[in-house]
Amino acid sequence: MGDLEEKFGKDAVWQAIHEASVENPRIKVYAKGIIQYRSEEKSRTIKRSKPLKGHYAEIKKLLYDPDRELRDYQFTIWGRDAEDGDFEQAARDFLNLPEDDLDMLHIYLQIFKMRPFPLNPDKLINLAVRKTSYPSWENGHLSTVDRVVIAAFSALKKITHPHVRAMALKMIEDSNRIGWAVDLLENNYQEKDWQYLEPITTREMDAYDYHGMGMGIIGLFKVHPSKDAVNSLINVYNRTPCSFCRLFLVESLHSINALPVWMIEECRYDSNIEIREWVKNGFKSLEN
Repeated sequence: MGDLEEKFGKDAVWQAIHEASVENPRIKVYAKGIIQYRSEEKSRTIKRSKPLKGHYAEIKKLLYDPDRELRDYQFTIWGRDAEDGDFEQAARDFLNLPEDDLDMLHIYLQIFKMRPFPLNPDKLINLAVRKTSYPSWENGHLSTVDRVVIAAFSALKKITHPHVRAMALKMIEDSNRIGWAVDLLENNYQEKDWQYLEPITTREMDAYDYHGMGMGIIGLFKVHPSKDAVNSLINVYNRTPCSFCRLFLVESLHSINALPVWMIEECRYDSNIEIREWVKNGFKSLEN
């Protein structure tokens, strides 16, 4: 129906439906069903986009409501803006959830995506390192266990804690979700981490893992720019087939005056038109 309305115009389509429904009652029922569906969907959309407000006791009722028609991000925004006492109580209740209650773990984890988890992060770590056959699918959607793992990592990225750093280093050593592990160093960075990561960027791994690691390197540099990162950035540039990553990599090297002459020459012929234009314009597009 949406395609027809876009192609012929809403007025024309509904006029045709009205005329046809006079002779065919089935068309009239069909049209009525569309109108009802759109009305209900509009109501659901308004409900899902409305910010959640109130103390945790009220939000907790929504968390446990099996018929809730709310989006994950609504709980995320509530967590970002919640009072400290409410936020901590939500964290305490999260810690008391059984680790096999995946649905409740997932919805609670949304609360801690934009604000550091206020209590011991060990449960988050246990969930994040859970073994899965990622990505796995259930009825065409990412499995609940994978969504819990991803949400746990999102929460851990906001946390500065020695246990989180230790977890990240162990994952890097084991080449286990190495890109996600590098992300955790953004808030757990220590001096000489760039020297530690340099040989990691030369490690053999499959293309998917290397791309994730490369994006982690780019993200880490944005937070912790350093001349010590030059070799890591160049190593990723040399191996990534991703033109978007190359743009960020050359931008990063340029920002610390470490862009090699040979790389500038290569950039003149890069498949990414933004890179070619950037070099042609004397790097001005990156500075403006």
